[in-house]
Amino acid sequence: MPSTHTDLRRDLRTIWVDGLAWSLMVGMGELYIAAFAVALGLGETVSGLVATVPLLLGATVQLLTPRLVVLVGSQRRFVSACALLQALSFVPMLVGAVLDGMPAWALYGSAALYWAAGLSSHPPWSTWVATLVPARIRIRYFARRHRMLHVFQVLGLFAGGWILQVGAAADAGLLAFALLFGFASVARVYSSVLLSRQGEVEPLPVGARRVTLRQYIGRFRHGADGRVLVYILSLQFAAYISAPYFAPYMLDTLKLGYLEYMALVASAVAAKFAATPLHGRFAERHGVKALMWLGAVGTIPTSAMWILSDDFGWLLFAQIWAGVAWSAWELATLLTFFESIPHEERTSVLTCHNFANACAVALGSLAGAALLQGIGGGAQALLWLFGISSLLRIGTLVLLRRVGPPPTAASVLENARTFKWSR
Repeated sequence: MPSTHTDLRRDLRTIWVDGLAWSLMVGMGELYIAAFAVALGLGETVSGLVATVPLLLGATVQLLTPRLVVLVGSQRRFVSACALLQALSFVPMLVGAVLDGMPAWALYGSAALYWAAGLSSHPPWSTWVATLVPARIRIRYFARRHRMLHVFQVLGLFAGGWILQVGAAADAGLLAFALLFGFASVARVYSSVLLSRQGEVEPLPVGARRVTLRQYIGRFRHGADGRVLVYILSLQFAAYISAPYFAPYMLDTLKLGYLEYMALVASAVAAKFAATPLHGRFAERHGVKALMWLGAVGTIPTSAMWILSDDFGWLLFAQIWAGVAWSAWELATLLTFFESIPHEERTSVLTCHNFANACAVALGSLAGAALLQGIGGGAQALLWLFGISSLLRIGTLVLLRRVGPPPTAASVLENARTFKWSR
C-alpha cells in the first residue's frame, strides 16, 4: 500500500488516466487493424486472420513474462517497457499507410508485436496494481474506472470512424489510417509515461511461485477446473470460426462505410458496458452457473444473426444482442475460473491462460479459413461460416452441462472484479 495519502491519490489518479489512454489506443488502433487489412486489399482470409494469428504469436512470446519480470527486477519497469513497445508496434503500420501499401507478413509482424507487448504486460500489471489500490475501495474504484474505459473506447471508435470516412471522401483512405495509428501510438506512449510514475510497493510479488505451462495443463487435466477450462476454450474455438471475418464481411462484402462499421463495433462495446452491472446483480441473486447458461445460450445465435438480413438496423440490433450476451458469458467465466488463483501465482497462471486462450482463438480462425477456402470463398461462403459457428456453439452446451457448481458469486466477487476491471 502506498506510504502516504498523497502517494495514494497520485497512484489512483495515474492508474485511472493510464487506463483512459490505453482505451483510446484500443479504440483508434487495435479495433481498426482488421479494417486496415481490408483497405490494403489483402483479401477476406488474410484480413480475417490478422485478428488471430498474430494473437497466437504474441501469446507464445508472452510465456516468457514471469522470467523476464524477475530478470528486470521490477513489475513497474517491465510493464512500462511493454507499453512503450506496444506503442512502437503501430509505427510500421503507419509507415505502410503513408507509403500506400504493406505486405501481409509486415502487417502480421506488427500485430504480433502489439499482442506480445500487450499480453506480456497484463499479468504483472494485475499483480502490481492490486498492491496499490486498498481493498476497502477496490470494488468501487475499478467499477468506475471500468465504465470509463468503455466510454473512451467508444470515443476512440467514433473519432476513428469519422477520420476514416473523411479520408475516404477525400480519396486518402490509407493516409487516414496513418493518422489513426499515429494517435494510437501517442496515446500508448503517454500511458507508458504514466505507468512509470506510479508507486511500487513490491517490485516482485512476495513469495512468488512460477507455474510452468506443463504444470498449468496438468492442474486442469482432471476435476471441475479442467471441465471449466475445456468448455471455455471450446466456445472460444467455435466463436472464432466466424468472428475474424466480421470486418471483411461488413466492409468488403456489404460495402458499409467506415462510420457504419464504427457504429456496429461501438454498439457491441456500449452494450457490454451497460449490461455488466446488471449481470453482476443477476449472478448475486441467481448464482454464477445461471449467469453462465444465460451467456452461453445468448451467444449461440450472434453470428447466425448476420445471415438473416443485411439491413443496417438489424445488424445494429445483432451487435447489441452480442454485446449483452458476451458480457454475461465473460463475467460468468471470470467468476468461475479466476477465484482460486493465489496472489503469488497470479502472473504465471494468467500468462499460461493467455496462451491457452490464444491457441483456441487461432485454431478456430484457421479452421474458419480452411472452411472458407473449401466452400469457395465469397459472400455465400461467409454466410455458411456464420451458420456453422452458431451450430458448433450449440454443441459446446454438452460440455457446459459437465461443469460442476461454481463458487457462489458473493465469495469471489471482489477478486473477480479486480481482474474484470483491469486490462
